[in-house]
Amino acid sequence: MWLQEEFDDVDWWTAVENANLAEAAGYSDWRLPNIKELASFDPIDICYHWSSTTSMQTLEGAYTNAMIEGECIDHIAQFDKSSYSLPFRLVRGGYSSILISNIAVSDITTNSATITWTTDQLSDSLVDYGETTGYGGSAYDATLTTSHSITLDNLTASSTYHFKVTSTDDSGLSASSGDDTFTTLSAPAGFTATTIGDYGNVTVMEVTGNYDAKNFDGSINSIPRQEITKEFYRQHSDTYDFFVIFSNFDFLMPEAGAKGFYLEVKNSTEGIGKTLFDSSSFFGSNGKLQGTIDMGNILSRATLLDANFDDNVDTITHEQLHRWGANVRFRDGAADSTALIGRHGNHWSYLLDSDASVHYGNDWQVNGDGIFTSTGGLKYYSPLDLYLMGMYDRTEVPPMLLIDNPAIDATKLPEPGATITGTYKSVTIDDIIASEGDRIPSASTSQKAFKVGFILITTPGTFDSNVLPGIENIRNAYAGRFVNLTHNRGSITGVDPSLTVGVSSPSNGATINKPSITVTGVIINSTGNETGVVVNGIPATVYGTRFTANNMPLTEGSNTITVNAIDTAGSPASTYITVNAVTTGNHIKLSSNIDSGIAPLEVTLKIDASFSINNSSINITGPSQAEFLPSSPDEDKVRLKAEGIYTLTASATDINNNTYTDTIAITVLNKDQLNIMLKGKWEGMKGALMIGDTETALTYINTEKRETHRNKFEALAGTMPAILDTFVEFNFVKFYKNTVGYEIVANENGVKYSYPITFIIDTDGIWRFKKF
Repeated sequence: MWLQEEFDDVDWWTAVENANLAEAAGYSDWRLPNIKELASFDPIDICYHWSSTTSMQTLEGAYTNAMIEGECIDHIAQFDKSSYSLPFRLVRGGYSSILISNIAVSDITTNSATITWTTDQLSDSLVDYGETTGYGGSAYDATLTTSHSITLDNLTASSTYHFKVTSTDDSGLSASSGDDTFTTLSAPAGFTATTIGDYGNVTVMEVTGNYDAKNFDGSINSIPRQEITKEFYRQHSDTYDFFVIFSNFDFLMPEAGAKGFYLEVKNSTEGIGKTLFDSSSFFGSNGKLQGTIDMGNILSRATLLDANFDDNVDTITHEQLHRWGANVRFRDGAADSTALIGRHGNHWSYLLDSDASVHYGNDWQVNGDGIFTSTGGLKYYSPLDLYLMGMYDRTEVPPMLLIDNPAIDATKLPEPGATITGTYKSVTIDDIIASEGDRIPSASTSQKAFKVGFILITTPGTFDSNVLPGIENIRNAYAGRFVNLTHNRGSITGVDPSLTVGVSSPSNGATINKPSITVTGVIINSTGNETGVVVNGIPATVYGTRFTANNMPLTEGSNTITVNAIDTAGSPASTYITVNAVTTGNHIKLSSNIDSGIAPLEVTLKIDASFSINNSSINITGPSQAEFLPSSPDEDKVRLKAEGIYTLTASATDINNNTYTDTIAITVLNKDQLNIMLKGKWEGMKGALMIGDTETALTYINTEKRETHRNKFEALAGTMPAILDTFVEFNFVKFYKNTVGYEIVANENGVKYSYPITFIIDTDGIWRFKKF
């Protein structure tokens, strides 16, 4: 066993003394190597290093480590060179190489096999494999062990594979086996894929054969995915990082209820808890393709105006995140813990405060006394997710709450609104890095822009182009969401800027038997820019791709409901519908004191009627169960504990038992995500003011107050940088009725002062500063 460190030049006696005093890796029996050991260690030059060999009799014997006039001197008895200065390495136990034994192949399926072997020293695991002795594929695990196991995936059925194993210890000693082979099992039936054509941004193929996610033996059915991507590359360049595949037919997902699944093709990232491997050649790619995402039957997917349209985007971003997570351990005392991991071993634990990650966990609110409430789940990329993706540096990942309660199943799905008990445990990014090592490449050099291809596969003769606009909408929404989730650090390339708006409810041409209506719809911005929505001149509430506007007034007869959208770049979109209102009959109106707020949100509700109410009730559906609070006879109070859109429907009967209903929507926002967006506006305005760009700074100011602030900014232009330099904190204060209050803390001559600052939703639906 060699010590990895090389020591600086010293004389021979000092080298011997250092060897006697050395303690490393739990051992204290380190010594200078003899000449034969040095000769077997490739990384060094024998002629320039001290050894424990002090003499020999013949040139065929070992050589001393002394260099004179460009030649290794071999007669130490004649020339005592012990006073020379040379570097040295240390060795123990006489190891000069690693012994590999017990190589075996097991668990062979149609597309996978497991290679195992043992070594006599702790070392890593590498398998080179391919259908020729040139190999071409590789799989790597950096864990140092003596019992090695590597599973090869994405193999081709009925194929003979060559492989060799290599192990390297932490000092650089390495050994490799000779070439060996195994043969995968035969596939039950062939699979074919033939391109029909490219339609916009979607490639359509006709396929035959079994496309289920798994084979009959339980292994992943990767061969059809390989055939599809190879067919794609016949007519397209090898420049894609991921493929998203829709079908027009049903097939079996990996498990019941699954909405999609990710097939790993390549991992070249260290420090994320994943084995290094590259199977891209089996998919027709030369090391570029990283994975495929199956989305199932497009005919079962929500359409543009469906309230569940966001589910499409959530599924893609969830599956894509499997490229990097969730697999990391953390150092807990002297051992590595897997307590961060939950369902299937590749999602976050139910007990982890994952900031509502799309990879499960919860957004836990600390109530005190060991009590925690989930305020959301399945919506975002957490700081840890973004670190694993290479978007965040390690310094941007705050400590994470991991609730300790062995009685709770860590593999549970997120449960917004749930309240549990446990012990607060903090896990840091340093704990994770201590177990997994640094992420390589780091955030400073990691890939952040990705090219994603969209493919529709169809059974013979069934292609219907009417499904293509739906896929285009999903593609645009996904591109914008990826920008949002990565906080403008990541992007999906090749997606043109577009803004689409549509009304979900009421439907065009509907008859409304009351003088007001709640309008809901969808907004898709492929750029990810913040987008404001205005319905008949009144700003709506936007959450993800959904917008809502409560109690929009109607007049008797025909009414036009116009929806205008605009983003922060000034890109507009609009649509309208026409409804017929009958306002003279009996009706009820459900109203609230607030349309949106942050979790947990308490809302006061009131039912007004044009008749005497005999009986009434309110039904609430949404991300979590609403908690009804003590109320007065005329009002109901409810607490909404988790973020998302809640639908509240009031029912009331008159004395003749006729039933009347009205519906509104309440949106509960995520405080942290809102804070990130508004802080970004603060930094944007500050940056513009620092360089004297008044016009850009004014775009962050409420329209009504812009001219007033223009005068202030211009008057202070000379001193503005000095003023801004005094600002040391920007702190959230409160949210109430579409208004968010912050405080700016300024350090003025060593004294800290607090100044209020207010954001409001402007007349175009965009958040801007009202008062600064």
